[in-house]
Amino acid sequence: MKLFRKIALLPFLLSLVGGCNENSEATGQGETGEENIKIYYTLQGTAKQLAPDGDTIYVGLGDTMRVFVEIYDDLDVTVKIYLIETEKTGDYEYLCIAKEAGWAFITAYSASSDLPDLTDEVHICKTSISYLLLVAAAPDFTIDVGDEILRNKIETDLEANYTIDFYNFYTLTCNTATSGGLQLVTAQNDTLYGTFTSSDVFTLPDLALSYDNLSYSFTLEQKDSDYYYLTQDLTEAFREKYPSGNINEVSIKTLSIIDKKQ
Repeated sequence: MKLFRKIALLPFLLSLVGGCNENSEATGQGETGEENIKIYYTLQGTAKQLAPDGDTIYVGLGDTMRVFVEIYDDLDVTVKIYLIETEKTGDYEYLCIAKEAGWAFITAYSASSDLPDLTDEVHICKTSISYLLLVAAAPDFTIDVGDEILRNKIETDLEANYTIDFYNFYTLTCNTATSGGLQLVTAQNDTLYGTFTSSDVFTLPDLALSYDNLSYSFTLEQKDSDYYYLTQDLTEAFREKYPSGNINEVSIKTLSIIDKKQ
């Protein structure tokens, strides 16, 4: 039987912790180039295709991928899939779901006493999505209360503690289907960092921002094209704060532009 090159499987797991860059060499073939282990995949129901040894597959956040390992020469092969949610669906068949961004890996290998390891390895780059959010206008307050003095108190409180500043730029980078990192560039050109959450980062029905010891929670309503209203319904919070205040509604609506990058 032909001799094949031996490959170390795991050392580069520690070296690929940054962005998703292709940095691999074709391996796991015999001296004539014949492959004994082949990895195939489909993405989101597309046609089945070969992933050459050492190749990188790009998978979007939330996407599904099916993996098929084909074996030649009656080898006893072990398949390992790292750092991506995986369900075995058949003999050498797997369903993978990219629930968070980053790197994942597939290794298929065979070891015997009289042959070097026969190895096939594929890298999976689970790419994230991101949003650029611009606060496009000063917030509009709705303060429906029965007392003018209380109304003034609430307005002062809203301005001090619940209002995001006009013309701030937020970059939201989705690391999972419900959360990610936040970078804020203020109107004064300062840069702040934080986190955000949403019940669904793909449609953004709601959004919670946390940074610089501040937090804001919104529901989103699309106005037109890329324009959205960020709404904070604070009625219950102020009813609890002023239980005898006859408060009908307290809310803030902020016009913003949101541009999705993928």
